[in-house]
Amino acid sequence: MSIKKFKCPLYGFKFHFFLGLTEDEVNQYLRERKSDEIELDGCFGTCWQDKDHIFIWLKEEPKKKTLVARLHHEVGHATNYVAKARGIKLCPDNDEALAYLSQWIFEKCIKLIL
Repeated sequence: MSIKKFKCPLYGFKFHFFLGLTEDEVNQYLRERKSDEIELDGCFGTCWQDKDHIFIWLKEEPKKKTLVARLHHEVGHATNYVAKARGIKLCPDNDEALAYLSQWIFEKCIKLIL
């Protein structure tokens, strides 16, 4: 159960990665930084944006394959939030930049899990 943070200097975002925290623990963290609370009821993972902050939350569970698949899913959302906020259009002609960004976010998060 942890909260890890890392910055993406290229796009100016700060990422907050929650693993295994309860909804109450996540919302306490959000209240402390004056962000809107979030409802996690029934979720196994989610991702959201608040200005230049991206939050990724995963419910901890013992099956690492499932956890990695959920992380991949949430990183896709995080990548799209960054792209939209920075005016990067999602299309086949610019997929390399987004693929590298997605890989970078995923690698940062996976290092925090393993």
